[in-house]
Amino acid sequence: MQMQQHIQPVQRELTQGRGGIVNIVADSKVLDFLRLLEEYRRKCEDEDNYGEARKARAKFDELLKKETARQRNNIRAAQEQELLNIEAAQKAQFLEFSQAWDNYMSDYEATAYLSLEKLKVRTYPVSTNTYTIGETHARILTVLREDQKRTTGKDE
Repeated sequence: MQMQQHIQPVQRELTQGRGGIVNIVADSKVLDFLRLLEEYRRKCEDEDNYGEARKARAKFDELLKKETARQRNNIRAAQEQELLNIEAAQKAQFLEFSQAWDNYMSDYEATAYLSLEKLKVRTYPVSTNTYTIGETHARILTVLREDQKRTTGKDE
């Protein structure tokens, strides 16, 4: 019964969510060999061959330790891969947010600039302006388009 307690942790599985299922299971050949070693050890003890039973126990412990380390490495690799996937998703979300924020700020600045120019046209008498309202509007639109091209990096 004591050896059976050691075999149980080796048989457990690691399962991730739907995104990527990772099954980390002990090699069936290793488990079969561990069971055979356990049976052989019991048989040796029943036959009072304690030296051979001790060797079987030592081999069992060595094999169990190696299989546990292998599974631990597999789990670590799966967790590292999951971490990389999460970091990539967060980076993509950040870039998407940054682009949306830049677009929002560009629109805000354009609206603010247009409002400021409208206020200037209303505040100063037409006689002090060297441009008509239509010309000022055309200049504002030109400046806004140039600003938008500069911030987005696209030619429209």
